[in-house]
Amino acid sequence: MTADTIDISNYTPVESLTPSVIANLKAYGITTVAIGASYGTLVDEQAALLKDHFDLEFYGFPDTQSTLATALNACLRWPCKRFWVDLEGPGIPLEQAINLADAVCYPRGIEDVIYTNMASWGQHGAGTNTYGKRLIYAHYDENPAIDWPREGFGGWTLDQVLRKQYSYRGIFGINCDLSITNQEATMTVDEVNQLIEAKINAEVYPKIGALLANAGRTGAALTAIGDAFFDHVANHPGGGATATMAAAIAGASDKIAAIEAATASLDAALKKLNAKTTP
Repeated sequence: MTADTIDISNYTPVESLTPSVIANLKAYGITTVAIGASYGTLVDEQAALLKDHFDLEFYGFPDTQSTLATALNACLRWPCKRFWVDLEGPGIPLEQAINLADAVCYPRGIEDVIYTNMASWGQHGAGTNTYGKRLIYAHYDENPAIDWPREGFGGWTLDQVLRKQYSYRGIFGINCDLSITNQEATMTVDEVNQLIEAKINAEVYPKIGALLANAGRTGAALTAIGDAFFDHVANHPGGGATATMAAAIAGASDKIAAIEAATASLDAALKKLNAKTTP
């Protein structure tokens, strides 16, 4: 079990994100990069360099409304899967920060989550109120395992914990933190839709294609045989057994055609389902 997410800040120069480093990150299993955007003069350069290789997330500090808004603005300029409301110190009221993040994220289908640690959460005095947000928590023990009974705080349960940030030591020479995603976390609607789409594409469509191909080949062969028998019957009207066989094959050919039509209808219905369940 290793990290699948790193987060970088304005102190991570783009020069360190070389093609070989990016290749190493992907080979290691990193799928997501979160970029600090409240004070990041490098955010656009970093995002431009990484967007074609990783899922991008952004994080912002609610020190003031302006610093949070600056970070949220990055979600308008770049593809953004998720936004972290980064609670590490005092700032604007938490509810105000959550409302601002919701206003930007919800209309765009972006999930906003809370990033914090046990001590910082206590400073905000929110207690067990999670505001309905999933959690990314910092616990620097260099251990990617999530031990929520021991490490837990606030009102979150294990299935509401998205990730644990377990190291700040970097990787491949990059100044970054390392996080592991909780495999027991409850999936979002978008994630469920993506899973449905992947299942349909991987398992359903290939079977439909095979059915259509087989039905087409079988139907064509039976039609050709039926036509040959019909020609024979036309030339030998007394052949009762031959006529019966020809009629049976013609009926089978009709059934094959019905299967083709039904399968095509199923294909169209599944495509509509795919369209409806994919945002």
